[in-house]
Amino acid sequence: MMGVGEKIGKLWDSDMAYSLRASRLTLAALAVLVLGCLLAFLAPWLAPHEPSNLGALNLSDSLLPPAWMDGGQASYFLGTDDQGRDVFSAILYGTRISLIVGVISVLLSMAIGISLGLVSGYLGGKVDALIMGLADVQLSFPSILIALLIDGVARTVLAKVMHENISYLVVILAISLSGWVTYARVVRGLTLLEKNKEYVQAAHVIGVHPFKVMLTHVLPNVTGTVFVLATLHIGSAVMIEATLSFLGMGMPPSSPSLGTLISTGNKFLFSGEWWIFVFPGLVLVALILAVNLLGDWLRDFFNPKLQ
Repeated sequence: MMGVGEKIGKLWDSDMAYSLRASRLTLAALAVLVLGCLLAFLAPWLAPHEPSNLGALNLSDSLLPPAWMDGGQASYFLGTDDQGRDVFSAILYGTRISLIVGVISVLLSMAIGISLGLVSGYLGGKVDALIMGLADVQLSFPSILIALLIDGVARTVLAKVMHENISYLVVILAISLSGWVTYARVVRGLTLLEKNKEYVQAAHVIGVHPFKVMLTHVLPNVTGTVFVLATLHIGSAVMIEATLSFLGMGMPPSSPSLGTLISTGNKFLFSGEWWIFVFPGLVLVALILAVNLLGDWLRDFFNPKLQ
């Protein structure tokens, strides 16, 4: 059996690793993304303060500037907000929330889109017309509008306390249902190409069930393109979550995401407390830019016309 060292060496010498090493911009984007993920998911151990612990907040420490400015304190490196929360700690926890919501939303969108696209392309006929008709109708509305509509309906149907308790699920569902269409259309197109190939026809001849053909023959040959699309979609999902939270329709103030922090900082931007807005905004831009650059690299790498 191949040892761990040999596997790592083989991976290091692969075409993908060589392509990654050849692009300094992509390496920088990967480094930013890995660093952001590590800081976010190690927040309970790295954050000097716990921003969600309202009992530990001190209003006398509110609106403190960063430590290197006059009036700043070393214990609040990036300053504090209007409630006395440490901006640096809030960014760590907020980044974790934004990344978790974004990744889970993309995975759910993928599951819905791949399933519907696979069924639509393989079965065709009225099923294809129904699913693609629904997709075309949804494409006529912006994704953020769909997400706002779903979140608004949830707020109307659910009690306020209940909505705050399941705000994670509501935001994830809103983003997922607004993003499945792209996956469905891509998978449908690829399925239409794959189902007429000889290996699929041979499976039909020997009596393999259509459902098994879709899962074991067609699906593995369409997932490569979908994963590249998902990488690009993570940035969009994080942006939609931040937009919902900025508008007050996303995460509650007790569990602030980057969008919630930016919304809070926006109220104080023109009164001089710029750090409440600027630092979360820079982190959000850096994360989305890093994800998009990695997605662009993956798209170019898996494009045979560019090989």
